[in-house]
Amino acid sequence: MVIVNGQPVFLSEYEDQLTAALQGLRLQNLPPEQERVESVQRQAVVRRNIIVEKLILREALRLEYQRPELAIKDSDVENRVNLERKDLGLESEREWQEFLDRLQTTAEEYRRLQRERLQLGRYQFLKGQELDKQVTVSRDEIEQYFEENKEKYVRPEQVHLRHIFLPYPPGATEQRKQSVFAQMEEILAEIQDGGNFAVFADRYSQGVAGSPGGDIGLHARGDLNEKLEEAAFSLGEGEVSDVIETDAGCHLIHVEEKLDARTQPVEEVTAEIEKILRKEKVDNLYLNWINGLWRNAYIYEPVPLEQQ
Repeated sequence: MVIVNGQPVFLSEYEDQLTAALQGLRLQNLPPEQERVESVQRQAVVRRNIIVEKLILREALRLEYQRPELAIKDSDVENRVNLERKDLGLESEREWQEFLDRLQTTAEEYRRLQRERLQLGRYQFLKGQELDKQVTVSRDEIEQYFEENKEKYVRPEQVHLRHIFLPYPPGATEQRKQSVFAQMEEILAEIQDGGNFAVFADRYSQGVAGSPGGDIGLHARGDLNEKLEEAAFSLGEGEVSDVIETDAGCHLIHVEEKLDARTQPVEEVTAEIEKILRKEKVDNLYLNWINGLWRNAYIYEPVPLEQQ
């Protein structure tokens, strides 16, 4: 057990978070030695996270009477518990009690932990808002970031496409595929005779290409099937491809617009850059705040959590 400013951190709390952290690690199928090193690192991260949570929670409890918005009502806790029970499929009292038994806890203790999590989340959100108000981002900072990261704002060559798709039925024979191909050739002939591509897309296209007018938006190289990409970037604006066959079925594409590669001017990305810089500043303020809580905390750990 660890004592953080008089609040105990029980082994069960540590084990819950550590189990979740290590499950993700095992899914990576790392070599044994690398997994061992990663496991030790994650144990340290979980330990620090739990202590930080207790520090923030104590600060929230200290301020609760000064800031009524931090108070957690009993009904908030019950709603949280009931929602978790529903998500976990624990409808009956018997299932609920079996779940608590597996966690080696009681309903009262479980509700206490949910109250802590709600209060922690609410205070972190309000603290984030408070810190955000302290932050400003200047035009000079935006322009400096843009100059240092211009490669992020190079827009590749793109094509704006409409698409008609006729899929092959599952297990289609060659004869059935030829039938689908012939149907698509008839659609192409009507479009070449003056038919509106968008109208034919609405009438015939199936699957993911069934968006209004067959409009599938802008695409850069690498976004599409190789055959579709080759056709799309070789056509001019307003042109329609021949019938394109893929393993999935038959396609027609119409090029609405072609956009050359270019670097976006800073004016187009100002809002995006400001958001990035603002977040960086808020994150730094938050980290400084956490470090201050840590420096002023009393943390007593007779035996490290990971050794208990």
